[in-house]
Amino acid sequence: MRIGIVHFRLLHNGGLERRLFNYIRVFRAMGHQVEVVVSKVDPSIELPSDLRLHRIDLSALPKPVRMYFFDKKAAQVIKKERFDVSLSLGRTGDNDLLICPGTHKGYLRAMGTVVSSPIDLMNIWLDKRAYRTSRVILAASEMMRQEVVGLHDIDPEKVKVLLPPIDVARFHTVSDEERSALREKYLPGFKGRIAVFVSNGSSQKGFDFLKEVFADMGPNVMLMIAGSGNRSGLGSNILHLGYSSRTEELFRAADVMVHPARYESFAQVVAESLLCGTPALVSDMVGAKCIIGPGMGAVLPVGDLDAWRRAIMQWSSAATRVSVPDPLRQQLSTEDHCLQMLRLAS
Repeated sequence: MRIGIVHFRLLHNGGLERRLFNYIRVFRAMGHQVEVVVSKVDPSIELPSDLRLHRIDLSALPKPVRMYFFDKKAAQVIKKERFDVSLSLGRTGDNDLLICPGTHKGYLRAMGTVVSSPIDLMNIWLDKRAYRTSRVILAASEMMRQEVVGLHDIDPEKVKVLLPPIDVARFHTVSDEERSALREKYLPGFKGRIAVFVSNGSSQKGFDFLKEVFADMGPNVMLMIAGSGNRSGLGSNILHLGYSSRTEELFRAADVMVHPARYESFAQVVAESLLCGTPALVSDMVGAKCIIGPGMGAVLPVGDLDAWRRAIMQWSSAATRVSVPDPLRQQLSTEDHCLQMLRLAS
């Protein structure tokens, strides 16, 4: 089967890009021919020699309008190539399957802003076109499904919830001895409680909020931050590690994972943390709240400082280790996820 995957960029940056590489790996392992429709490619990335790229060069255009023209030209490629299954990772239309990584209308609503620029109008138009012209929409969470149906008036029958895939072979629990060694590796000699935040430095993800939360937490509670972005103005109990390719080690070393985002369609880091045995605290605007069962963490009001401080102290001091139920673990696996996509496409 020829599977065409459409995504604007092919580089190591963010959850959608990790999914793209996982899709390529798993579909090829299943024996399918995979081709990628892309615009931006990191030349340092090593790709299989027989992986065909349909490169759409938009470098001569201003950045704000590149997605508009990528959508138009990607649709032309899909029509010409006649893939057995076409899969878009967001904001391009005319596909068999469309991954929904969030809606621009939902983002504006969550951030408390209104449509204020031509770029907002373009993004809303691209969302709506993608939803209306794609055959099946794969929402990352029930929260996203409700947004697509309610904000864009889309037929509920064509919107399915499919949890984002996780590399379950990479994210798993380890022994207490290994966990202790990791704590010593990242925070030598520290005997207090450890929280971890893995994300970029945007206010949407909750970075500025966490600086406020930890400002009064005291020296016995440390926050480890991994990710790119501006990390100025950090307190003495916040350690910025920069970009990390070993986030599984950080989850295992921590007592609790925190993700207080103001808007997040799912947040793969939540599932990754749980698979590593570390409970997760998320805001009620994070789609992954749907997988946090009893004893696995808590869903907290977005922006409530006192509630977050209490929860961090409670969960970090409890030394709770999470056990993810086998059905959920299987559902989160990339292999099961890809099989479900092909089933829905057929």
